[in-house]
Amino acid sequence: MTEKISLTALVTGIPPFVHGPELRKGEDKIHFLVRHQPDQWNNMIEYLKNDLKVSEHNCSLLRSLQLDEIKDPVIESKIEGWANWRLPTHSRTLMSLNELRERIQEEENNPKFADMTPFRLEQILWPREKNPFGDTSAEKWAADMGAEVIPLEAGRARELDLSVFLPRIKGTYLWILPGGSKFMRSLVMSSLRRVLLYMDGDPRTGMYFDGSYSFICRVTALKITAGINGTLPANFGYLAGALKEAGFLFSQDTDRDSQLCEIEKIYGGDYPFPRPDRSGWLRRLFGG
Repeated sequence: MTEKISLTALVTGIPPFVHGPELRKGEDKIHFLVRHQPDQWNNMIEYLKNDLKVSEHNCSLLRSLQLDEIKDPVIESKIEGWANWRLPTHSRTLMSLNELRERIQEEENNPKFADMTPFRLEQILWPREKNPFGDTSAEKWAADMGAEVIPLEAGRARELDLSVFLPRIKGTYLWILPGGSKFMRSLVMSSLRRVLLYMDGDPRTGMYFDGSYSFICRVTALKITAGINGTLPANFGYLAGALKEAGFLFSQDTDRDSQLCEIEKIYGGDYPFPRPDRSGWLRRLFGG
């Protein structure tokens, strides 16, 4: 078996152009989601009815959105999970990464598929400001998702200087994606396989941009560039330029289907190709 390519994922802050649900008067988040995704809500109800044998009475309450009448903790948990996957939060980004890692591990443990995925997800890093009131529930939940939380003192704005995180990175490549994004593990596995094999085949390639919200860097290229400049630029375009000046190549996809993660249009994302330059959002890794 050949050596696996190792990948570290770093989840940034939620981009400033991303916003939460725009609720109508008297509407809550569940009503908003059902209004925008009625078919997916009905699909979930059918799943509960057919697979979990939820009673027709409870299914009727779900269809009419009388959720206060639901007293079954299993149903409540499924509703919460359904909603969390559809809201632009760090939760769904970390869930996506955890599911991806579990899928890769499943294939590694199956002799029939062990060589189909040439990479492994070595780490999930989440730099996060400490809660000023001492609440660590988010950190505990992230740890359950297999993420390594990098605690930061609250109260001041920070920019994305990757050189700060280089000592923590174990992977050969660093995948940087924004909080609030999501992806389907089966689709992104294929894309990551293509990109990582391409980058691994040409040591000169220092950065790949998916044309959307995320990019992958060769960690040795970041270290060499940081050694030359003393730091790494916060702006994506400047970072690409610094890597080029250090002798590395930049690669970019322009096909909409190449994006490694997504943020829906209803939250300010999913703008059409050609995408406008929004690389400045990378300057805002953390809120101040």
